[in-house]
Amino acid sequence: MQQQGPVLVPLDGSEVAERALPYAAAVARALGAPVLLVSVRRPAATALRARRPEQADRVERETEAAARSYLEEASGRLDAALAPETAVRAGEPAEEIVSLARERGARLLVISTHGRSGIRRWIRGSVATRILRDATAPVLVVGPNVPAPVSPVSLRHLAVPLDGSPVAEAALPVAAALARALGARVALVRVVAWAVESYPFSPVALSLPELDDELEADAHAYLDTHRTAVGDAETVILHGHAADRLCAFVEAERIDLVVMTTHARSPVTRAVMGSTADRVIQCPAPVLLIRPQAG
Repeated sequence: MQQQGPVLVPLDGSEVAERALPYAAAVARALGAPVLLVSVRRPAATALRARRPEQADRVERETEAAARSYLEEASGRLDAALAPETAVRAGEPAEEIVSLARERGARLLVISTHGRSGIRRWIRGSVATRILRDATAPVLVVGPNVPAPVSPVSLRHLAVPLDGSPVAEAALPVAAALARALGARVALVRVVAWAVESYPFSPVALSLPELDDELEADAHAYLDTHRTAVGDAETVILHGHAADRLCAFVEAERIDLVVMTTHARSPVTRAVMGSTADRVIQCPAPVLLIRPQAG
C-alpha cells in the first residue's frame, strides 16, 4: 500500500455507491490521507456525434456539469479535514478509475457492491473484474450484507485469513499498517478442513481424529510464526469450509474489516468472481482485497 496519495471513491450518483463513503472516511482519517471522489461519464454516442455534433457537445457539457455538481455535494458531506477532492472522467469506467488511481498514486480504492443500479453493474460485471485485476492499489469492497454504515465508522477489529501460502501472506504488511493507524486489534485466521472431508475414502478412518489434531497443531504453529508481523495478533483456527466458516467468524466476533489477498491458489479473475474472495465479500463486514504484487 502506498505511503502517500488519496483514498479514491468511485461514485455513480446512487445511494448504494455512497455506502462506501463512511468507510473511505474512516480509513483516510486514520492514514492522514485525502479523499478523492470520482465519477465516470460515458461520452456521447458515436452515432449522435456523427449526425448531430452540436447536440452531442451539449449532452456532454450537461452530463459533465451534473457530475461535478453531484460530486461537490457529496464532498460537502465529508469532514473538511479530509481535504476531499473531486474528479470527473469520460470514458470506460474501469479503465478511467484505474488510470486515475495510478495517476494520483491512490493508497486504496473503496467501492460498494450492493444495489440495483450503477455500482452493482461494476462489481457484478466486467468493470469490477477489471478494477480488481488492473488496480495496483488495494480495493476495499463494501459487500451486499454489510449493515448500513453509521458515520463515523469504527474499524477496531480486523481479520486476516491465511491459508499457508506466501501469496495469502502478502496481506500481512497492509493489515499491519492499517492496524497501527486505526489502533485496531488483529485476528489471524486459518480454516482447516476436517480430515474426514479431505480423505473421505481413507482406509485408516480410525486415525482421522489423530490427523485432525496434527493438522490443527500445524495450523497453530504456522499462525504463531506470523503473529508478530501484525503486532501481538490473536490466532484463530476454524474447521470446515473456508468461506462459510470465515463468514460465521466475522459475524460472531463482529469483525469490522477483513484484509486478504484476491487469490491464494487461483487466478485473480476466478478468485474475484467465483472463489473464496468472492464468497467472503458476502460476509457482514467490508473486505480489503490486495493483489499480492501490489503489497
